[in-house]
Amino acid sequence: MSNTISAETRIFTTATEQTAGGLAIQGRLPDYVRGIIYMNGPARFQIGDETRRHWLDGDGMVRALDLAAGEAAFTSRYVQTKRYVEENEAGRRIYRSFGTAFQGDSLIQNMSLASPANVSAYPFGPNLLAFGEQSLPWLLDPFTLDTLGEQPSVTKMNRLGALSAHPKFDGDRMANFGIRIMGPRARLFYYEFGPDLEPVVYGNTVLSGPCLIHDFAISEHYAVFHVGPYFLDARKFLKQGGSLMDSLKWNPTTVTELVVIQRSSAETVGRIPLSGVRFCLHLVNAYDHKGEITVDLIETEKPFYDQYIPAPHMFSNLGACSAVRIRLRPGMESPDEVIEVPLGRHADFPSVPKTDTGRPSAWYWALGMPSAPAPAPKFYNELFRFDPVNGGVADQWTAGVGECLGAEPVVMCDPDDADRCTIGCQLFIPRTEKASWVFFDGHNLAAGPVARVDLPAFDPPGFHTCWRPNRLGVLA
Repeated sequence: MSNTISAETRIFTTATEQTAGGLAIQGRLPDYVRGIIYMNGPARFQIGDETRRHWLDGDGMVRALDLAAGEAAFTSRYVQTKRYVEENEAGRRIYRSFGTAFQGDSLIQNMSLASPANVSAYPFGPNLLAFGEQSLPWLLDPFTLDTLGEQPSVTKMNRLGALSAHPKFDGDRMANFGIRIMGPRARLFYYEFGPDLEPVVYGNTVLSGPCLIHDFAISEHYAVFHVGPYFLDARKFLKQGGSLMDSLKWNPTTVTELVVIQRSSAETVGRIPLSGVRFCLHLVNAYDHKGEITVDLIETEKPFYDQYIPAPHMFSNLGACSAVRIRLRPGMESPDEVIEVPLGRHADFPSVPKTDTGRPSAWYWALGMPSAPAPAPKFYNELFRFDPVNGGVADQWTAGVGECLGAEPVVMCDPDDADRCTIGCQLFIPRTEKASWVFFDGHNLAAGPVARVDLPAFDPPGFHTCWRPNRLGVLA
C-alpha cells in the first residue's frame, strides 16, 4: 500500500500546545492500561518568516496522554529551553540547528548547538527529564509538563557537558553517555546516575574517530555501543559555519566495531570489529548469558539523516534495513555469531517492554515503511512485531491510505501476565490535519486497533515514548 504523502504535509509546521480532558476512548483497553504515555518530538519549525529544514531542527514538545478507565486526557507543552525562549522573544532564528545554518547564527560558547530538547522524555526520581541530542536534560513537572529548570542543579552533572537522548534505566540507576569531539579524535564518556542525578559510575574511552553515536544498549553487566564511521568534520562545523548535518561524513573505508564497557567500573573491556561497514541509529536490547552478551539492533548500509528533510524529499530514497543479532564475549577479537535477517523495508524506532531492558525479550515492535525510491515524500505507515529468536516479522499492520505512524511504539505489559501486552502508536493524517493514538493487541497487530483516542487538534510526529503505569486507574 502506498504511503506517499502530499507536498503540503503539516509534518514540518508549528504545533499548538494543547490541554484537553474527557477524551473518549473508543473501543476497549485492557484494565492494566492505566497510566501516562510520554512522548517528545520536534513541533516548531517556523520562527517569524523563517523556517528550519530538518526534522531534528524543531523545538521539542513533550506530550502526556493520560489513560484512565473509560476516558483520557492530553497535554502538550513546549520545553522552555534557552533556544526556545530567546528566539520566541526575538521573533526570529538565533541559533544554528542540526540541519540548518544561516549567516550570523550562534552556537553555545561557540562550540555546540543550543539544544531544542526534542528527542525523548523519561520520568526519573521526582521529575520528568526532557533530552535532546548530546546536551544536558531539562527538568519538567511530570503532570503539568511545565519546565522547571535548564539542567539538574547538581555540581558533578553540570560538569559533564553533554548526555545522549537515550538513557537506559535499571532499577534506580540511569545509564547514559556523551561524546566529546576534539578535532580528528573523540572520547566516549560513560555514566550511571542515582535517583538524585549524582553520577555513581563514570569513565571514558578513546574512539576510532569523531563518531556520531545516537544510542546504546545495556545488559546486566555491560554497556554496548555500535560505532560506525559517521564522522564529524569539526572544522567545517566550527570554522566554516556548516550545519551539523552538512558537517557529517560517512567513511566506508573505516571499520565498524562494537565497544563494550563494564558497567560496574566504566572500564572498556572489548573492541570487536564487525565485517562490513554498517550504520545503526537505534539498538534494540542486550542481555548476558553464561559469559556471552547477546545484542539486538537494526542496521542500514549507510546513515539516513539526509532523509529527514521536508517535502518533496522526505524518506524518498531510503535503503532497506536488517535485523541483526550479535553474540560476543568481552575481550574476544571477533563475535561468536552474527545473524542478519533482511527486513525488506526501512525500519526504525524499535521498542521492547521497559522491564525487559538488559534482559531477554521474546519480541520487539518497530515502525516500518517501503524502502523503494518514491517520486514523492513518504513516512512510516507500518507497525510490526519481530521475533529475534527465530528471525523474521511475526505480525504486522499497515495504516490506511494517507495515514502515517509516528514515534516509538509504546509497549504496555500486564504486570500479572507477561504474555499480555498492548501497543500504543501515534497516528496522524497530514492531509486532514487529524491526529489520534491507536492501540493494538501486541500479539495480534494484523487484527487492527482495539481502541483509539482522537486528539482535539493536529499533533506532529514524535520521536521517542515512555510508559508510566498507574495501577489506580484514575487520571493522574
